[in-house]
Amino acid sequence: MRTKKIVSALGLAAASLPAVGQVVLIDLGEGARPTSVARVQGQGLVRVSGFSPDPLDAGGARVLGVWSIENGAIGSTTICRPIAPWNEISVAGQLSDDGSLVAGASWTTGVGGEGTVWDAATGVGGGLGAAPGDADSEAACVRDDGVAGGGIWGSLTAAHDPVGGWSALLPPLDEPQVPAGAVEDAGPGVFVGSFRDSGGSLKACVWHDGSPNAERLDDPGSGDSDALSIDGGRVAGYSDDERACIWINGIHTPVPGVGGGPMIGFASVALPNGYVFGVDFWNFAAFVWRVGWPTSVLLDDWYTTITQGETMPYDAFWVTDGVLANGTMHLAVWGMDGFGGDAGLYLAVHGCGADLAPVYGVLDLQDVNAFVAGFLAHDAIADLDGNGIFDLQDINAFVNGFNDGCG
Repeated sequence: MRTKKIVSALGLAAASLPAVGQVVLIDLGEGARPTSVARVQGQGLVRVSGFSPDPLDAGGARVLGVWSIENGAIGSTTICRPIAPWNEISVAGQLSDDGSLVAGASWTTGVGGEGTVWDAATGVGGGLGAAPGDADSEAACVRDDGVAGGGIWGSLTAAHDPVGGWSALLPPLDEPQVPAGAVEDAGPGVFVGSFRDSGGSLKACVWHDGSPNAERLDDPGSGDSDALSIDGGRVAGYSDDERACIWINGIHTPVPGVGGGPMIGFASVALPNGYVFGVDFWNFAAFVWRVGWPTSVLLDDWYTTITQGETMPYDAFWVTDGVLANGTMHLAVWGMDGFGGDAGLYLAVHGCGADLAPVYGVLDLQDVNAFVAGFLAHDAIADLDGNGIFDLQDINAFVNGFNDGCG
């Protein structure tokens, strides 16, 4: 376990780090590999999906599991079985925003798979059928309204509508019809992912509602780039051959490395409050960066600092997903045990809910302006209770958080 204090070496003042009222770390167990996290609106629950160590058969194949977390502890675990008896495993995908559905695939080795959407509370699933141009399908993400994005094995990326079925998501109009990459849903009809250009390079892109053809994301590098997630208009991914970056309103922003220079790795989560999480390939570990910090920090060291000495039970390798609600960051963390095996973690870090704009760690007029602009534009940064509605509750949450300060 790493115990060195990276923060002091970075020259980050104490005020640069988030004020923390509560930190909750839940060990999902060895063999678990979380892939997604969602807040269940109106129930006070958080759900984490991923590979569960629960064996499906004597061979020990892992299946899709959903952990329901309440009051800082695991309340229940739902196992989402493959939809057909001959399927061997269920592949973990993404939870819907409200935590009610989870998408993935029912998979058979050497045969193929079928995109599947399960009820996250009961584990009951339904198949989506074959995708265009391919016998197989995979549901990469799912919306609360039942629309799923499907990454097609060896064929075009596509979207699935419960009424209209599968429809292809295509590269930009000036590019040939070549396979596109995996996607994540950002709202009805909005997806991010990648396509291969005429030169064979992977390029990050976004698909908007009403158009099957992608739009490029700003990319100053000449190598491959990919968009892995989107939240509140902030896209996380990498550019120029595995240099972690984010796109803020379509503008490319590189993530600095732990020791300075570029971050070699992927940014997997970019939250509206300025925090970015991902994997640092150079250190083989998860990192955290906030817009405005001169360098990134390894997640293990950041956690040790904000908990004043407590260490994680496993080395954190990758923050696979995260959501922001009421100033608390809910994170799904893939860890590694001492023997290199998978270990799942859920991390909730309560910071300063009203600290919405640089300089971070200080509450001032910039934060007020950021909240007002976000509220009027219905931007996720101003949805402080995380329920998708912009109302008096968000205003009260901001005012209370601002009055409480970041101390």
